[in-house]
Amino acid sequence: PSVIGQDGDNIYVVRYESSKKPLISAYKTNNLRSTKSAPLIIEYKGKKLDFIEGYIINNQPILATKFYNKKGKVVYFFAHKVDENLKVGPPILVGSVPFFGGGISFSYSSRGNTVSTEDIFNVSADGQNVFGLFNQSSKGSPSKDYKSVLLDQNLDKIADATVSLPYLPENFVTLKQELGNDGRLYILGYNTIKGKSSGIIKREEIFRDHIWLYAVDTENGEIEKVEIETSVDVEQMSLKVSENGNIFIGALTSTAESGMNGSMCIIYDNALNELNRTITPFESDFIKTTYTEKQLKKQEKKERKANSKGKAAPTTSFYNYDMRHIVESKDGSFTVFAEQYYVIVTSTTTTNSNGTTTTSYTYHYYYNDIIAVRYNRDGQYIWKNVIEKRQHSINDFGFYSSFFPIVDGNDIGVIFNTKEIENLDEDELSRSEKKAASRKTICMNVTLTNDGGIDKEELFSFDEGEKLQIAPKYSSQTASGDVVIFAKSRKGSKIGVIQL
Repeated sequence: PSVIGQDGDNIYVVRYESSKKPLISAYKTNNLRSTKSAPLIIEYKGKKLDFIEGYIINNQPILATKFYNKKGKVVYFFAHKVDENLKVGPPILVGSVPFFGGGISFSYSSRGNTVSTEDIFNVSADGQNVFGLFNQSSKGSPSKDYKSVLLDQNLDKIADATVSLPYLPENFVTLKQELGNDGRLYILGYNTIKGKSSGIIKREEIFRDHIWLYAVDTENGEIEKVEIETSVDVEQMSLKVSENGNIFIGALTSTAESGMNGSMCIIYDNALNELNRTITPFESDFIKTTYTEKQLKKQEKKERKANSKGKAAPTTSFYNYDMRHIVESKDGSFTVFAEQYYVIVTSTTTTNSNGTTTTSYTYHYYYNDIIAVRYNRDGQYIWKNVIEKRQHSINDFGFYSSFFPIVDGNDIGVIFNTKEIENLDEDELSRSEKKAASRKTICMNVTLTNDGGIDKEELFSFDEGEKLQIAPKYSSQTASGDVVIFAKSRKGSKIGVIQL
């Protein structure tokens, strides 16, 4: 199922029956009773359209779809209004990109840190503007040109233009983009260069070059840009357009050979003038709070060896952390979240009686501790903290792992699955109790208070027989502040709402 959002009265969901035919359903926000359900019929000139994503714009469900015209070698993107009876309106052509086999050509993503064509809309936080940007590269002819369209909240066209970005899509990596309430699209990313790798075998590799912040005028296509130069190595970076129109850049930084041991924030106004920059190194003791006993012993051994030789202690670092979210609180402060994430692949090779060998692969997904760093609305560092978490799953792409943040005034809740045993003292449990607690999944809410403290509470637990867990990547907080939680098991799925 895909949770579209809610309009204050209903939560709208696109889901699939056992026949794999899509339905659009509405559930009452206050009691989650299903009020309406209808087949999701989306067509263009008698041809079936592919559903991409759903949005709530101006308190109305809006669907984004696409259509492959293989004969014309074009992919068309459409928007559809959904009325109060869940009837899907006719397709409104938003844009198109050339199609040259093997997939859709490049367009910027409006979500997360990945580049994708599956998010065709950029919607401003106030819901007043919708913007689409479509690259015009064709087979054998890469292009810096994009066709853009600006729509109002009723999906009526305000303007269209040609946007020419400085780099070809293949030479530019978009880290994050966001449409501001001022109607400008802000794009954070870096251009790449080719070079030879170090080592005995020289390979051509792609390296990061300069980091840029672009501001695209969505009415005429004009671009302003600023290069982001730093005195520290930037490991990861993202942006958030604030309620007051400033652009907050958050980054994970490093002064070590590997890993991450600091954070940075930069505040720009909407004219791309830098207002403030703060670099926050992490103390060694803070970093060590996430280390295992084995890692601590290894680090202490390195420090003793360095001390005996009169050398500086080796730098401590966080390893394998990805930036996940930048969250703005009611007072205008920002909290940057990073999470430890890595994948380990194991292989098993077997040989049958005929001598035929077969190799199978097992993927282990690890989502562990969360780092949170808060800055005030002017970009000054306030506090940092670590939320301890251990999540390990196999061959599921981490579907039930990770977390999602919710804003409650100036506090921020962090919601995730965990095993009951993680919150218990194992020394006080019998063997059978340990076994039961290690199987039972509970949904935790860890609140980061305004002063950086931590409060923990169990939101709810799941019956072991149901095998039900929340899916953090598919749960979200609506514009009104309600929290929509999506939970799934092999037998089905459920939706819940937390009203703050």
